[in-house]
Amino acid sequence: MNLAAVFCDGMVLQAHCPIRIFGSGEGKAEVQFQGKRYPATVSAGKWTAELPAMSYGGPYEMIVRMNGEKRILQNIMIGEVYLCAGQSNMQFRICDEIRGGEEHGNPHVRYYLSPYPECHGEKPLNGWVVATGDPLQKISALGFHIADGIARKKNITVGIVGCFQGASTIQSWIPEGRLTGELDIPFADRFFDSRYEECFWNHRDGTCYRSTFEPLVPFSFAAVIWYQGESNTSEAESVVYGKMLKEMIADWRAELKSPELPFFAVQIADYLPRADSPAWYRVQEELARAEASENAVYSVRSADVCENKQIHPCNKRPLAERIVRRVLKETE
Repeated sequence: MNLAAVFCDGMVLQAHCPIRIFGSGEGKAEVQFQGKRYPATVSAGKWTAELPAMSYGGPYEMIVRMNGEKRILQNIMIGEVYLCAGQSNMQFRICDEIRGGEEHGNPHVRYYLSPYPECHGEKPLNGWVVATGDPLQKISALGFHIADGIARKKNITVGIVGCFQGASTIQSWIPEGRLTGELDIPFADRFFDSRYEECFWNHRDGTCYRSTFEPLVPFSFAAVIWYQGESNTSEAESVVYGKMLKEMIADWRAELKSPELPFFAVQIADYLPRADSPAWYRVQEELARAEASENAVYSVRSADVCENKQIHPCNKRPLAERIVRRVLKETE
């Protein structure tokens, strides 16, 4: 039996909702935490142990037994955990940011990077890392600034899980075969990123879902922060982007066993080289309208706080501060 990679020393578990520890394989598994034992259920080659909701705290130790083998996980915190998902503007690191060298980090922020297709199986970070020192430079800039703001406001430990792939389409984040009818857009009518040879993760729907999102299921999160859309700015995709986003949100909530999981959809920034593209602005509008499409979906505008001369706005702090305000308003 195996324990999912997200469970390791230094991890942050979500407070105030059920905590699910899981892995793969057949046999017997048990989780021991804070003096209590929780047996796992096993089905179709996967196992899950569910722990009750707990308050903020730590550091704790956890013992996981799988078919008689014992693993001890240390330095565990219970705090708020955010799934930071999307494409390159979410992936953009502290070291890529204009102000990157000025950052001193925050010992109350921890970061986990889920393997993504471009990694080719290699992880640039090893498990959960504390957002200080050298590891800080490899952390999602937007993710860090969001977590830093929330950690300082609430005086708690905040975990962020990176779940992204540069130049990925929304179709790559939805299980293959789920998009039908008008949402099943021929590749010839999709934006160039779907056909570009090097963007192999877009050549088949569901690739990023399988490689990057699915290994995290069914982890408990406080919210999802979604920043994507630049790779879906063809005419055909732009008119149904909102419907595809709604399909993805419903699927992710079901897989994460959290039907009311808050989603914060960041509107893509203005980009002057595409200022003549109705499709670009239509995707912006679809992200803006996401708030009205379903309960607990919130849209965050970026155009007025981001540079518009490059597709990757460098300074992510002003946008992060806006997201933090919205997150705290809607989730407290």
